[in-house]
Amino acid sequence: MNLRATGTRYLIEAEQQSKSTASGIILQHSDNTQFGIVRAIGPDVKEPVPLGAKIVVLWSATVPLKHESEQFFVIDQGAVLAVVEQL
Repeated sequence: MNLRATGTRYLIEAEQQSKSTASGIILQHSDNTQFGIVRAIGPDVKEPVPLGAKIVVLWSATVPLKHESEQFFVIDQGAVLAVVEQL
C-alpha cells in the first residue's frame, strides 16, 4: 500500500463485525461506532496507536477512501475511542 496518513490522522481499514455470537446471541449494532484496523499513522499524532491495532472508532467522523479496489477510512486522532487489547 502506498498511502500515507498526514497530520493528526489515521488511515484505517474497517473490520467486519459478526451480528451474533458463536452461541447464537444476537449483538446490538450501533451505526455510530465500529471497529477498525490501523493501517497508517500521520506524523503529528500524539501517543499513536500501533500499526495493525484494532480500535473502536466514532464512525460518523470517518471519511471513506477507495484505493486500488480496497476500502479505507481516514479519521482524526480524536475519533479513536478505544484500543482493543487481547487479554
